[in-house]
Amino acid sequence: ISSPEDGQGLVLFAAGLVAMMGFVALSVDVGRFVWARTAIQAGVDAAALAGAQSLPDGAGQAQSYATQYWEKNATFITQQGENVQFTPNVVDNRTLEVRGEADIPTFFAKVLGLDSWHVSASG
Repeated sequence: ISSPEDGQGLVLFAAGLVAMMGFVALSVDVGRFVWARTAIQAGVDAAALAGAQSLPDGAGQAQSYATQYWEKNATFITQQGENVQFTPNVVDNRTLEVRGEADIPTFFAKVLGLDSWHVSASG
């Protein structure tokens, strides 16, 4: 004996599965964004501290140390990111400002038209 409602559970399950897979996909991309933002902030902070400690030796030395520490501590950003920029700037020979920026490609959000996340940090 069959009824007109036969099979509707399968359709609802398939729709729910598609929605659940969409949420999982977006959580992967959002997790990657958070990881990238944490990594870029860690790299910028390490660079700022290293450069600031060498400020008494001169602005060029401070920028050099900041760049070296950025390269050592921002490997996730430099390997996974696109348009990666790092800018150490000495102000008044007493202050070091550093800024890092990158575009992190997405995996699943491309379906929604979002090809990359832009992350930035300063210290």
